[in-house]
Amino acid sequence: GDVNNITVFGESAGGCSTHYMMCTEQTRGLFHKAIPMSGTLHNYWSNTPPADFAYRLAKVNGYEGENNDRQVLDYLRTVPAEQLVSHTLLTPEDRRNGLIYAFGPTVEPYVMVDCVAPKPQLEMVRDAWSNKLPVMLGGTSFEGLFMYPALKANPKGMDSLPQDLLRLTPYEVRVLNKEQQNLESSKKMKQLYFGDVTPSSKLIMNFMD
Repeated sequence: GDVNNITVFGESAGGCSTHYMMCTEQTRGLFHKAIPMSGTLHNYWSNTPPADFAYRLAKVNGYEGENNDRQVLDYLRTVPAEQLVSHTLLTPEDRRNGLIYAFGPTVEPYVMVDCVAPKPQLEMVRDAWSNKLPVMLGGTSFEGLFMYPALKANPKGMDSLPQDLLRLTPYEVRVLNKEQQNLESSKKMKQLYFGDVTPSSKLIMNFMD
């Protein structure tokens, strides 16, 4: 291949990884074009907010100490791997806000040479070394298909949409706007994907798209 014409491509989590590589100083100059598909570092699932998930995980596994990084880490290292992955840490509010995973890329609390995300992701994008590179950005049909089993098992997640339309606007967009703006955006999303029909679990494939 041509070492002066390298393209990085990734889909879903790979799209997120591609976008992070476009924005972190760790990969400056290593490629010349990028294709983040079906995922960017702006997605809530690829941009975990700073939280106490490690502390929560330690507590559900019997930890009784303080929320101290070193003590929590030392304790978690004593817990068998199978036990670590057997608990659900996300609250209903976390899930409503679109959080899928408790652990993922997040702003690192200690800025060092090897940091991938030393500052908020939006700031990383604004100052990214790759901002003048050719980029192809897009998605696929039925992006939400991976949610199908969960929604089939819990149809209330869709049946409650008419009373909570704000969920149709992604969390990462909601936090930047006022509630009225988000509500207007949600109404447009509802019209685009459901038309004049009331959203419900009977229209699950509309939700998948």
